[in-house]
Amino acid sequence: MTGTAPEDPPPPDDLTARVFRALYPEFDLHALTGTYLAVPAGTPCFAAPALGEIARQISDRDRPAPVPPDARHHPDLPRRP
Repeated sequence: MTGTAPEDPPPPDDLTARVFRALYPEFDLHALTGTYLAVPAGTPCFAAPALGEIARQISDRDRPAPVPPDARHHPDLPRRP
């Protein structure tokens, strides 16, 4: 048989990250533009192009949005089915 040998397909783009996650399951891996960030599993990680946005993410996480008045349950009022 003559001809060229078939080329191997290129590795998947996320191969490096998949190998890292398999080797270090106790870490969470985050891919940022051109940079990887590894933090202990379950550790919060905040990223944004501006510090104000990161502060907002942290603030929203620490203080969840209030429940709208019509969604609150009042024990003395009958609930709609």
